[in-house]
Amino acid sequence: MPTLIKKSKIKKRDFLAFICMFIIAAGIFVYSSRAASNLGDINNDAKVDMTYLTFLLSNYGKSTAQLSDPDTDVDANGLVDIFDLSILLSNYGKTASSTPLNQTLGFNTLNLSASDEFTGAAGTKPSSSKWGAKQFTATNGSVVYWNGLNNVQLDGTGNLDIFAQRQASGTWNSSWISGTQSYTGPRYMEARAKVPAGQGVWSAPIWEWDAPYGSLGTENDVIEQLGIEPTSYHTTLHSGGTDSSKNNTTLSTLANDYHVYGAAVYADRVDYYFDGAKIQTITKAEMGNKWGFDATAMVLNISLDMGGWGGAPSAGLPSTVRMLVDYIRVYTP
Repeated sequence: MPTLIKKSKIKKRDFLAFICMFIIAAGIFVYSSRAASNLGDINNDAKVDMTYLTFLLSNYGKSTAQLSDPDTDVDANGLVDIFDLSILLSNYGKTASSTPLNQTLGFNTLNLSASDEFTGAAGTKPSSSKWGAKQFTATNGSVVYWNGLNNVQLDGTGNLDIFAQRQASGTWNSSWISGTQSYTGPRYMEARAKVPAGQGVWSAPIWEWDAPYGSLGTENDVIEQLGIEPTSYHTTLHSGGTDSSKNNTTLSTLANDYHVYGAAVYADRVDYYFDGAKIQTITKAEMGNKWGFDATAMVLNISLDMGGWGGAPSAGLPSTVRMLVDYIRVYTP
């Protein structure tokens, strides 16, 4: 006589435990090839160990704004969660990198000079102590009216939301905000942003020009991304009527996710970074020695343009196009 097997109910806690283990296993699989050097050395002992794990767990569930150490957000998604834990566990026992950012960039020291994490209630405006807005008709063949602060807001989840809106006339309203603080000398700046896709979109989540309104023509475009070029973006320097622009192929469809765009300014060059890796350099010699990026007072800008270099906006674009910026940070010696 065949043995009867009784059916048993799966308890809710067992099911949740299974899901958690599955997520951890999936994270380990995805990140198993990630070198331990990509993990910050939280407690400065150059090891991914129990102390590191304890430190991460003490921050578990916190957002970027609440972190006692930003390195606990290993995947930089704004939250210490199961994916950070999975990355740590996949690297457990390995040696962590203890090389600080200033040494990587060649500076003796480096300090966070200014930042905006864009935390705040949904619909509120960015800090007036950090940002001002432009209100005029765009140039360079674009079809945007820079609509002051009307087309920029915080989204309530830690992002700056700049959005372009199509008008009945076929033109677009958008926003362009400019920093209130200027910088000179060597520095490193970066933004974590998600750019929109589509013909006619011209995204610039971080760039700088000479204070206060670019009258000298000294401009450092850390990223200009055209929606018609989904897996590349441009880095460009302008100074004294001389331009040098380079295209950077990323192999990633940029509109699909957030990426970190950075630039280190020196007396003889600007190095550009994508997701922490140096991908491009423009030198003073390439600019015919027309330089000023380290000596000229520069301010940061964030803008979303339509048309111009991005091409005529496609009729297939949604009526509202959004660019999200997670943070802006500037480091100086």
